[in-house]
Amino acid sequence: MRQLLHALLRLSTYTNDPDQQSAGTALAQLQLALSRGVRYLDGGWQTLVDGLRHAAQHAGVHLETSRKVTTIEHQTTTHSVALDDGTCLQTQGVIMTGSPHEAVALVRGHAQTLMQQWATAAVRCARR
Repeated sequence: MRQLLHALLRLSTYTNDPDQQSAGTALAQLQLALSRGVRYLDGGWQTLVDGLRHAAQHAGVHLETSRKVTTIEHQTTTHSVALDDGTCLQTQGVIMTGSPHEAVALVRGHAQTLMQQWATAAVRCARR
């Protein structure tokens, strides 16, 4: 029964973090899903990823997919992004798609404190 409930909550909330999730919010979302159904992205989440990639490339963005980011440091007008092969890139913007905890772990310098505050607030809001 526990596994069934976890599966239903994961499907209806699009989230898999039962230890952090607000029980009240998750149950309310489950009630909505059971009464109205859920909507899925046609073609799956990869459709969203592919669309974002296409839009970014069309806008002139260069995407690096074969190397891992090790650190990000905010500077005055740019960001310094260090990659696992030792390369360091300068950029005007960074889009981070990991968890708040993962984002904090990557950021260095004075921005790390702000990122930690944001991450704490984001998790607190998600629990409501």
